[in-house]
Amino acid sequence: MKAKKWMTIFLLLTGGAFLLTALLTAALDPFFVYRAPRKDFYYTLSNERAQNAGIVRHFSYDALITGTSMTQNFRTGEAEALFGGSFVKVSFSGATFKERADLLRLALDEGEVRLVISDAYDVSGSFLQDKDYLQEGFDYPAYLYNDNPLDDVKYLLNRDVLAQYVVPMIARRVEGGAGGITPFDGYGAWAKEDDVYGREAFSDLSFLQNDVPQEALTEEERQTVRDNVEQNLLAVARAHPETTFYYFIPPYSVIYRGMQYGRGELVKQIEAEEEAVRMLLGEDNIRLYSFAADARITCDLANYKDMGHYGPRINTRILEAMATDDAAYRITAQNAEAYIRSLSDLYLHYNYEELREMP
Repeated sequence: MKAKKWMTIFLLLTGGAFLLTALLTAALDPFFVYRAPRKDFYYTLSNERAQNAGIVRHFSYDALITGTSMTQNFRTGEAEALFGGSFVKVSFSGATFKERADLLRLALDEGEVRLVISDAYDVSGSFLQDKDYLQEGFDYPAYLYNDNPLDDVKYLLNRDVLAQYVVPMIARRVEGGAGGITPFDGYGAWAKEDDVYGREAFSDLSFLQNDVPQEALTEEERQTVRDNVEQNLLAVARAHPETTFYYFIPPYSVIYRGMQYGRGELVKQIEAEEEAVRMLLGEDNIRLYSFAADARITCDLANYKDMGHYGPRINTRILEAMATDDAAYRITAQNAEAYIRSLSDLYLHYNYEELREMP
């Protein structure tokens, strides 16, 4: 009888703890699953894959920034000054085509979004992955993106959510801290004041070499590009003709292109980009820009902290060029062929070995 009594008490206490956890998580809702932020608590934005869905569902905005790490240093304040309206930033580190498309569908189906800013694709070969590919090494919480209330238990009884978000929110409130939310300018931004840029950021360039045979894009790979662009870019744009999509091709550094050349993959990459560009130009509500062939950016290592990631001043330059519809960067049906040719001329004939000798 005594054992039964203790078991009953244990079960009641355990059930009570679960119930309290669920109630606190639902009430404060740090991932915005049920509502917008409360004004009396402070919300830390620090988990893009967990919080982006709630942001696009419940925040007030008419424009958004999304995409890969190439977009994380964009400042919504700058975007609002240049494009007008009210922006949220919902980027993903290492975003895949499908991941971004899922979020955009969610945002666009929730309400009227007049403008989207995103990198069209990165140049690391992502559109050669399957159209439904999700990045390995990242936890993709699909239960936060669907409309099934039954799997909300994964959120409501989540130990990490309780310890890392709910408890600190309550503690801050008890200590008299003001309510609020992490500014979107800083949300997901990786740039730090002590970041090292320039040649010293690249310790070893021995992989750079010239005269490497290059592989062409296979027909199977070309179809993968088509499937990716069709499902994850074009279908979204066609479903929402009221929205203008500002897509840009980011300026990965000349060293990154040199790495692709050294692997014999640069011709394949450029041919894949040509296929994607051709398809994107077919939609009236897509504006396509590229900064990938601007040697003033990509060949100046002072802009880069590693092979792909440029500093915030380049993000500013990209926003300004798109807002002013700078003809130097806009790709149209009339100049697309010339753009691909300039990309090929710059990177297929570059003296990569010379970069190894830079001081």
